[in-house]
Amino acid sequence: MSVPCDIIIPVHDRLELTKACVESIELTTRSPYRLILIDNGSLEETARYLEAYASCTANVALVRNEENLGWVKAANQGLARATGPFAVLMNNDTVVKTPDWLGRLIEVAESEPDIGLVNPRFDVKMPVPSKRPYLEVDFCRGYCLLITRR
Repeated sequence: MSVPCDIIIPVHDRLELTKACVESIELTTRSPYRLILIDNGSLEETARYLEAYASCTANVALVRNEENLGWVKAANQGLARATGPFAVLMNNDTVVKTPDWLGRLIEVAESEPDIGLVNPRFDVKMPVPSKRPYLEVDFCRGYCLLITRR
């Protein structure tokens, strides 16, 4: 299945946070997506939840590691399975609150050909004036990163 964006979430336990993350994605995401969950050696309760969720949700793929390989290896496993022109790496403790957040990130990524990463803003109380729909920075926060395949 090829969709415009694969959302990759490495998971190592923290079940309640993971549930909140997944539910927030379902509630706020309008753009087509596939969720790739990487179970990084979670305990039985989390592993059972992820298995059940993936088995009853059409746009979810699950990779199970018997042991915790670390966030970077889990992220790379997800990226290796991503097929769309965009991929999002997201921490499992992230709760999305912005309606159509994914469509907005993709819109920024498509606005100029040299944009490779898009990071949502989460700690700004006042908008920064800009003639562009984004603010160029020299760093990204790792909780949620949209990556362009090109």
